[in-house]
Amino acid sequence: MLIAAGLTVGAVILTIIDQAGATSTGDSLLNLPDVVDRILVALIVPGAYLLPLAALCLTEYTTRPPDRRVATLTARTARSFAPMWLFVLAGVLTVVGLAGPLLLLSPQIRTAREFRAPRIDVSYGGAADLWMYAGIMLVAALLTVATIRQAVRRGDLDPDSASDKWSRSGVITRALCLLVVAGIVVVSGVADELSTAAWAYGSYLDGGGAAIDGYNWLVNVPVKTIANWAAFGAIPAVFVALLLFAFPPRPKVGSPVGASA
Repeated sequence: MLIAAGLTVGAVILTIIDQAGATSTGDSLLNLPDVVDRILVALIVPGAYLLPLAALCLTEYTTRPPDRRVATLTARTARSFAPMWLFVLAGVLTVVGLAGPLLLLSPQIRTAREFRAPRIDVSYGGAADLWMYAGIMLVAALLTVATIRQAVRRGDLDPDSASDKWSRSGVITRALCLLVVAGIVVVSGVADELSTAAWAYGSYLDGGGAAIDGYNWLVNVPVKTIANWAAFGAIPAVFVALLLFAFPPRPKVGSPVGASA
């Protein structure tokens, strides 16, 4: 986990140094190759949440099993170790994020186009990034499922206390929080793609362009308003998820999670 955090923090520091020392908007201090720039960007987003998820998953699969198995009547299901609302929220965001590429079925979203109006020309580059967002969401979901599955299945390491059950609860809660962060980022990206398409067509109409068949829904539906609300809500939502990641709720005493084996 420390290595994952260190990679992201290091990428942020290098990026700040590189941009802060630039002599112009098109220059950089370190003159890093393009491939290095792309790697640094990937280490920040999606690395900020995929790397910790990968670290959690790796830790669970490399944790040494106990020498002596402990018999317990406590139910071992994922819902026993984390709040149900967190599972629901993570699931909804995952479904929405994975469904993003369905927007490409609409030619108005899929196709790059140059809108030429009497008073303005507007370019729209298409929404090819939707596949990237869906890929990120899929990787995050697979890592989360693998982490939770292994955490639930592994045996109790300490038969005399609930410490290991708290450990498993913490791992599962943290994995779900990171999946929520991934979902928020992906859904915000999908909303931004829709907002860009709506902005391009709206600007074309404002510039005196004639209405185009099939495009009017971009301005009739409050696409930009929805995207703006998604952007405004994303920041506090990510903050809450990271706060829950840092301080996962302790299981209630007497519950299947908090009870001793």
